[in-house]
Amino acid sequence: MILVTGATGFVGSALVRQLVGEGEAVRILRRPTSALDLLGDTAGAVEHALGDVTDMDTVVEAMAGVGTVYHVAAMM
Repeated sequence: MILVTGATGFVGSALVRQLVGEGEAVRILRRPTSALDLLGDTAGAVEHALGDVTDMDTVVEAMAGVGTVYHVAAMM
């Protein structure tokens, strides 16, 4: 399982689409209010962990069973 933070942004969504296209199991950590537009149909092909990278508890929960993390989230 791969975890991607920032998956709803420009760079993160491109990464997620590529990983899913390669057949990888992907979980994204996103805020409940995040728009999924940039993910398109790929939004339905990934696991969603709701939370925020600034909340350690949700990060720890999202990382359960994860072997690789791509941290692409940024403060805007």
